[in-house]
Amino acid sequence: MPRRSALAIVFLLVAGIIAVRADDFWASRKWQDWTKEECNKMLHDSPWSRKWSQSISNNGPKLPSVSGTSTIGAAGDSLNEIDYYVQIRSALPVREAVVRQLQLEERYDQLNADQKKSFDVQAGAILDREYSETIVFHFVYETSTASFGRELAQYWQSIPSESAPSEVYLINQRGDRVRPIRIVAPRSAAYEFEMIFPRTVNNEPVLRDGDKTFQLQFPEPTIGTLPATNSSTNRITTPTTIFPAETAVFEFRVDKMIWGGKLAY
Repeated sequence: MPRRSALAIVFLLVAGIIAVRADDFWASRKWQDWTKEECNKMLHDSPWSRKWSQSISNNGPKLPSVSGTSTIGAAGDSLNEIDYYVQIRSALPVREAVVRQLQLEERYDQLNADQKKSFDVQAGAILDREYSETIVFHFVYETSTASFGRELAQYWQSIPSESAPSEVYLINQRGDRVRPIRIVAPRSAAYEFEMIFPRTVNNEPVLRDGDKTFQLQFPEPTIGTLPATNSSTNRITTPTTIFPAETAVFEFRVDKMIWGGKLAY
């Protein structure tokens, strides 16, 4: 083999290894060594996390919603936006990122022995929690306007824990539409909630080794319905809806969710 060709192959192999290590830091380094940026990536843009957005541009029509990327206006000038971030919180690498993020925020390395011991107990409660019967999805939502955020919080916090809205499903590769066991939305200032699904249905795992994808979907409520006023008569006419109801869909790649040699969820 010519020397130039051999060097080119070596270069491509090394570049590929570097690329894998850069993207899959969770496979190459212990979670205790993850950086703040890597924790954010695990929680917002990894095989175990997804983003869905609904946006209205200043040109008027609603733009397509997507899973995994943000939706913006045609000229990059979105006026109003709702973003959902979801993490599979029952997956160990996600919980490790949560704990590592807390370590960095609390400056763990600078804590004294008693403080570290106290922190480790709390961290252990997160890391060692059992999810043998459930799959937990943790959602955080953000809006471009405070009033929209309050409307969304009112919607999610008003849902009874044992009564999920219709059309909330985990849809696996076989087309099974699995309903959640419950939805938990703390009545607090935090814009977050959790959907909890069974790990098995009819004694069969919801997700299996060899699956390629699955989807999570729920109905996004109508947000920002405002009365319209006729300027000449000052009378209320047809109301205007900022964000009409639509279905939020998140797609996950099961074949990428391998952790320690097995499927992690």
